[in-house]
Order: sequence, then structure tokens, then C-alpha cells
Amino acid sequence: MIKKNSEITGKSALMITGGFVYTKDLRSFYEHESLDYIIGVDGGCKIAKDSNIVLDIMYGDFDTLDFNTKTELLKNNIDIHELSPNKDITDTHGAFIELIEKGINSVTVFGSTGNRMDHTLANMMVPFSFIDQLKITYYDRNNCINFYSGPTVITKSVGRYKYLSIIPIEKTLIIKTRGLKYEVENRIFDTYDSFGVSNEAIGEYEIIVEYGKFMIIEASD
Repeated sequence: MIKKNSEITGKSALMITGGFVYTKDLRSFYEHESLDYIIGVDGGCKIAKDSNIVLDIMYGDFDTLDFNTKTELLKNNIDIHELSPNKDITDTHGAFIELIEKGINSVTVFGSTGNRMDHTLANMMVPFSFIDQLKITYYDRNNCINFYSGPTVITKSVGRYKYLSIIPIEKTLIIKTRGLKYEVENRIFDTYDSFGVSNEAIGEYEIIVEYGKFMIIEASD
């Protein structure tokens, strides 16, 4: 049976990490969304402070958070989960585990992309480890990234982004699409296939997937 939207409902969180963050977008999200929990990850804690966003918890090994900012934030009685810098997973990976343990079902992340390509690529892969536990959405200035596992039906309305790309990380069967400039029907996307790059959505769109793991990137120039 195909799941509608593959959406996980329940408690929602905002995560701010230390990558590229467009403060105007972050503030708008913070002001307009109903959030149960806000977590700052390492350098993202400073971004939260500078954006006047009140954290519920500071998380990470804090190798990129300056001492003065950390001290100032702790005066506000914010919870802290400090990690050793000698660990086997990234701070972002650990923060997802932290959220799941606190009963969070959905998280929107600002700062997932940045100068470090190794961290950026890891951030693109890690969400698939939690695909059935935590709905993860990444935002930066030009992209909105969501992660899916088939079978599923995805129905969304076009936002501010012009382009829509389907990026498989394993063999994925798209049964049918509706509302795309270049429609797809009964097409297998092979692992790492670029066939789905730079499509466009027209109004509300629907993507029916039989199987596979993939990300959908909505993007603008």
C-alpha cells in the first residue's frame, strides 16, 4: 500500500546549525511556525543568539562556538548537551538522535549547507538513517530539501522555488507525476541518476513513488 505523503506528524522542532543561514528566512520561520522545541547545534547557537531566537537546548562539542557567546547563552539557563570532540558522528547527526529521544517527529534545519563540503554531503545522507522516525527538512537561501522513502505519494504546492529535482540515492521507481513541466511515468531512476535534475513544478504537484530512497530539492538561482 502506498503511503500518502510519507509525512510524520506530531511534535515539531527548529534546528539551527553552523552553516549558511539567511537570517531573514530564519526569523520568518521562527515567527510564523508553531514549534515545540528549538535546538542550537554548535556554531548555530551564535546564529540563534544574533537572530534573537531563544533556544531550549545547546548541543554539540562547541569547537566552533566562541567562549564568550557560550557563556552569555548559559546565563539564560538554557539546557546544554556538550559532547567530546572525539566522537564517531557529527554534531548534526547526534542532534537528530537527541530530538528523537525527546519525542520530536519533525524538524526544520537551517544551516545544513556551508563551506565544508564533507559536512554538507554528510548532512544530505544522514536523514535517510531516520527516514521512518523523523521528518527532516533543510532550508538555505536558495534550496528546500526533503527526504523520502517509497512507497509514497507526495503532494505539495509550489513555493518560491523555480526548480524541482528528484535525486535518488538508490534505485527508485516513479509511477507517475502530475503538475510538473516534464512529467514522468513508470520511470526507474538508477542510483545517482541525474535524470530528475532541473524539472519545474506548475501549481500543486504530485509524485507517486513505488519504491526507493530519494531527496527532492526545490531550488532557485
